[in-house]
This record gives sequence, structure tokens and C-alpha cells, in this order.
Amino acid sequence: MDRRVFTLKEAAQILGVHVDTLRRSIKAGKIKGIQMVKGGNWKIFHEEIERFMSGGGINEAENV
Repeated sequence: MDRRVFTLKEAAQILGVHVDTLRRSIKAGKIKGIQMVKGGNWKIFHEEIERFMSGGGINEAENV
């Protein structure tokens, strides 16, 4: 199991989306992210990025 953890910015770059789009996707429950403290920085596990990419990814038009 790959337990690498990415910042919101790193995950957004991997997924090819804007950081704000990824943040909205996390809040909408489309991709799982964790915050160590409320209001803190989001972290996304590598396997979650892979799972999300295999399911079609983020449609930028949905988040405009």
C-alpha cells in the first residue's frame, strides 16, 4: 500500500486542476482529503488520487 501524502497544491498539480477546484471537490465528497486540525491544510493520500483518477476525475465545468 502506498502511503505517500500530498498537499492540496501537489494533488491539484497531479490531477491537472486548480487548487480551488480540488478543495471544492473535497468538500463535495468527490475525493477524500484529511485535515489534521480544523481549518488546517488539506492532505490527500496517493491511493485516493489514483482511485479518483480511475473514476473519471474532476469535471472543471461542474465547479464553475
